[in-house]
Amino acid sequence: MVDLKEIIKEFCEEYKLELYDNYQIEVTDISAYVKGDDTEYYFERKEFIDQAMGLLYENSNGNIVVLVRKQDCVNFISSLIHEYVHLCDYNKLSNYRNDLDYRRLQEDFVFLFWTEFHATYLTYRYLINFNPAGLDVKNIQNEIVSDLIDYYSSSPKLDRHELMDKTVRSYGSYLALYDEFVQKVTLHPKHYYFNGQFLKLYKFLENKKTFEDFIVRFDDFKGLLLEI
Repeated sequence: MVDLKEIIKEFCEEYKLELYDNYQIEVTDISAYVKGDDTEYYFERKEFIDQAMGLLYENSNGNIVVLVRKQDCVNFISSLIHEYVHLCDYNKLSNYRNDLDYRRLQEDFVFLFWTEFHATYLTYRYLINFNPAGLDVKNIQNEIVSDLIDYYSSSPKLDRHELMDKTVRSYGSYLALYDEFVQKVTLHPKHYYFNGQFLKLYKFLENKKTFEDFIVRFDDFKGLLLEI
């Protein structure tokens, strides 16, 4: 049987992340797990939880659990790593704010959007390095850009939270690709930004890929989000 924490250990060594042990891993039906643990919490977030392939969750006993659904190998590893990056980020935020209530910390929309960017960025870099020589980099670049453009044009009135979530995740994937293939990928692809404010957001995230760099500019990021 694969040791999931060994995978995380190797990931941490590669990307210079702290190796924490204040969590459990559960490979399970996420919806059933959360509903069985805290029914009220589940129904307040039912749509999100039902769609999640991975979830960083503080259960009713105060234990931190990385929940991952059973899925194909690549997506399973991706979900596991993604949620572990969230764990790292929230552990650091907990220490920074001297706040052990992870559920409360997860309600901070500013930090939420940054950690979604960060987790996507590091996870995508990790996946790229499974087989970097076998990737059609230009095709992947075009796909990331076109997927976001297609989403922007999918409705005249997009949900703001979903808009930001999809945007920061896309920026995370794109900047990961850029950092791995800097000679092959354009830093600023045409038509990628919804408007000038989103370009500012992209430029901010381009230089805020660690907790330490981000947290001292937290208010700047909040200001950018509030202007969208």
